[in-house]
Amino acid sequence: GLQKGQFRAVDVGCGTGFCGSFLKKSLSAHPHLDSFAQNLHLTGIDLVPAMLEEAGKKNAFDELIQVNLKADVSYGEDGSFDLMVSSGCFYPGHLGPDVLPNILRKLKPDGAFVFTVRQQMFETEEEDFLRFISESNCVIASKQLTPYYGEILAYTIIVCRSDVVESVMKSKGFARVPMIANESDIEDLVNYMKKRMEDNHPGNVYDSRGHIRAVHGYEEGLISNLVKSLAVVAKRIVKSDRVYMYQFRMNNKQPSLNSGAGAWKPHRDYDFWHGMDGMKCPESVAIFHILVSENTVENGAVYLCDASNNEDIQPNTNCGKSWKDGFQEDLKYTLAQDRVKAWPMHTPMVGRVGDIFVMHSLTWHYSKQNNTDDSRILCTCVFNSCDNAPFPLKEKRPEFVVHPENKFVF
Repeated sequence: GLQKGQFRAVDVGCGTGFCGSFLKKSLSAHPHLDSFAQNLHLTGIDLVPAMLEEAGKKNAFDELIQVNLKADVSYGEDGSFDLMVSSGCFYPGHLGPDVLPNILRKLKPDGAFVFTVRQQMFETEEEDFLRFISESNCVIASKQLTPYYGEILAYTIIVCRSDVVESVMKSKGFARVPMIANESDIEDLVNYMKKRMEDNHPGNVYDSRGHIRAVHGYEEGLISNLVKSLAVVAKRIVKSDRVYMYQFRMNNKQPSLNSGAGAWKPHRDYDFWHGMDGMKCPESVAIFHILVSENTVENGAVYLCDASNNEDIQPNTNCGKSWKDGFQEDLKYTLAQDRVKAWPMHTPMVGRVGDIFVMHSLTWHYSKQNNTDDSRILCTCVFNSCDNAPFPLKEKRPEFVVHPENKFVF
């Protein structure tokens, strides 16, 4: 449990103290968050002394500090705040994206910064916002357009640290990404999959019962904002200034209906990219999984073998030569069942609609059959460093399976 003062929060540009006091009241009123309120140490910072004086009358703050965010970073140690909030400060003539580094440096590794910025300002200066967030080792976890004042709209944005994702993913082989696909993204993905199915696209793959189990190929503009955010994280993970969308696919795991179909043998994605495409470096690629439906143990969630990306193993290979051998149930590259079964820890990739995970290309993984009445849907976005583009093989896989390095570049 938390001790008094252990949960540290700061209201950035606190003004008269409305946002900070609202935060404290909201935490106190929530049945599962009241312990945070009881152990909260709340700091308010602002440039104007008169504003700080008014904020002090709210009796919500533990300390109030006069700070010029454009020049002063003395309001707390770096990495000292669990939560940072700011409402009504980011607009023309006041705070701009250039102050973000002086704010985000104060976040704890698992902390978050929640702030509002008026719609016109963010859309005009989006490139600068994204650049300063990225340079601060952070990512946008959520961005929602909401009513602000009168007819004015503003984005409510949640920013989290991304360097923690990188370290966890490389040691454990996978990590949850601190961002969420919004309802619009999910709707677009579902519609994309339906259209590919209806059009009988050549990138569709069928299971043993004749049902479409996967569709392939990215389309320009699809979930573009989310893809850009994922690309920022990918660049940090693979340590490259330029990445491209190497693969994009959606897996539609149908109900097994007691047929035994749908189980997926243990394998590593890199074995396919190396053996079928000529990829050279497993560390230069990042795999993101977006949960388009709820993923549970019952509906065939992917199982990940913790830290298996650090284990040396040679895959078993069958003689299949078609590009579909990389996606059908009789996989071209698989791992020895006894080695996988003996592995000490297996974690199911379960979560709510919109949750996102990142996986190492050498992580062992598999899935069981879907024992529910509904499909389990998972979208996979794979980013590769432009410096790690595969060497051409005699028979290249179709472009909807492996995108060229000069397409969908970020």
